[in-house]
This record gives sequence, structure tokens and C-alpha cells, in this order.
Amino acid sequence: MAKFGKSGWNNAKISSVVQKPVTNSKQEVPISRIRKGRWQPRSYAAEDHINQLVASFTEHGFSGSVPVIEVFDDPEHDYEFIGGHTTAEALQRIGRTAIAVDVQQVESDLKLAEFSYQHNAASRPLNALDDTNSILTIIQEHFQERFNYRPNVDELAKLFSQIRRKVSKVDQQKVAAIEEVWERNKLPITISSFSSSRIPLISLSPELKEAIVDESISPNIAIEIGKIKNTTERHTLLEKAVHNEMTVVEVKEAVKGISESTQSQAQNEQEKPAPVHTWKQTYQALGKRLRKIDFDQVPIAKQSELLEALERVQRLSDEILKSVNK
Repeated sequence: MAKFGKSGWNNAKISSVVQKPVTNSKQEVPISRIRKGRWQPRSYAAEDHINQLVASFTEHGFSGSVPVIEVFDDPEHDYEFIGGHTTAEALQRIGRTAIAVDVQQVESDLKLAEFSYQHNAASRPLNALDDTNSILTIIQEHFQERFNYRPNVDELAKLFSQIRRKVSKVDQQKVAAIEEVWERNKLPITISSFSSSRIPLISLSPELKEAIVDESISPNIAIEIGKIKNTTERHTLLEKAVHNEMTVVEVKEAVKGISESTQSQAQNEQEKPAPVHTWKQTYQALGKRLRKIDFDQVPIAKQSELLEALERVQRLSDEILKSVNK
């Protein structure tokens, strides 16, 4: 698996990457002069897919091109990928150092995010987590253009939840902005389904996210396993689900069994009688400990602290004696 990861340029602006007129949009350039796409939606490339491309390029060659934008703020790179990361990786593995590019004119971060998402999803379906992150990125960039701020994922999750539950006091301008993103990109999943089945993926543990990305389990199964709080039990069920190819129904039953067992153990702990310590046992135990202490070896601060505690005990015992002797 070849991981792409994040480029770390989330604060970069297309406006600072000045777009110049392109006289010849298709040309061959060194792959080393093309940097990762800042909005690359695919977090990894399956090794099997890369090997298929390698075999194809070895036998038939590569006569196509990949979309890029031209950049002028980076001394180490002349272009940035919009798509074609996997193609470039396969070409490099067969010794190619250059690739034909189709230079695109992109006017904003939002347009770049949408172009990258649409191009990559069209060439090969994205896994559920990558698809979710890409849609959220597009919404964030849309909000940046519309409302002049980029909301974090927690705010968007709350907003999606309000939309799904049809909360009356929801910000209608923001709802309209999200609906505009949906309509413009022709997203096949409904806003309500995105809220209930996609947003929860963002807060899953790293191992569950990785299992979604490499498609070892479905998103629904990952969400169910994510309900288990105990790390060891969650990891065990994940391995079992992958190895046995468990269905969603089977995983739900397993999660229910683990939850009931945990509740039963907690209830048993609560029902255990607390150990009974009589005042006489406590007094005798404290007396033994005090007799073992060499006060000359105790630090001054601790001596003062211990003396104050003993004085409190003495005052309390005097009060008790006075009340008993009345």
C-alpha cells in the first residue's frame, strides 16, 4: 500500500499560486517537479492497483496525461497534482522520470477541492472515509468563500445532526450552503445519511479508520465496533470481524454481548459489600504505624503535616469524650 497522507498545505491559497495563461496545456515534465495535491482525497493507493498499472505500462506504455495546476511559489516544484498520483507512482516504478501533464486553470481553493474530488472519484471509487473527508473539505472551503471562515469538523457534525433531526433553530443560511455543495457536486448520498453513517467515521479509533481505508471492514461494521470502549475488547472483535468476515448483524450481536457482560461486571462490583473496618481495628493499625516512625528522620514539612493531623484527631477525641461524660 502506498500512502499519500496529507500534504500539510491546508492554509495555502490558490490566490497566492498565481495562475498564468498556458499556451501549451499538455506537455511532458519531470515527475520530481510535481508536488502532492493539497486536496488529494485518496489517502493511499492499493498495491494491487499500482501493480496492475505497472504491468499495463510495461506492456503497452502510457500515452495519457494527468491533470495538474502550475505553481510559482515553490522553488522545488513547478506543478501540483490534481489527480494521477497513482499513475505517476507506477511510471516511476518502471523507471520513467517524466509524465505528460494537462495543466488546468483553477480559480480558488474550493474549485481545486471539488476538481480533485470529482476527478479522483471518477477514475476509481474512494473508500468511505476518504470520501467523507473530501466532502467535509469541500464544505469547509465553501463556508470560507460564503461566510469567510472555515468551520471545524465538530461544528459541521453538530450542524449535520441538527439537519437530520430537523431542529427548528438551525442556521438556515448554513443549511442552504451545505445543500448547494450537494447539488453542485451531485453527491449520491443524502445529507441525512451522511450525518448518520459518515460523520461518525471521523471520531473512530485509528485502527478502525485504517480498516475502512484498506476496506477490510465496511463503515457500518466499523461504527458498531467503535461503540466498544475497552481498547482490548475492541481490537479483539475487529480482528475476529475481519478474519471471519462477519456481517453487520453478527457484529451487532457481538457488541451487544460485550456491552451486557461489561454492565453485569459493573453491577457485580457495585453489589460487593464494602469491607468493614471497626474503629478499634483502625486505631490499632494506626498505632502500629506511628510506633514504627522515627520522627527525627521525617522531613520538617512532613513533621508539621503529621503533627497537624494528630492534633485534629486529639481535638476530635476530646470532643467525643466530653459528650460521652456529660
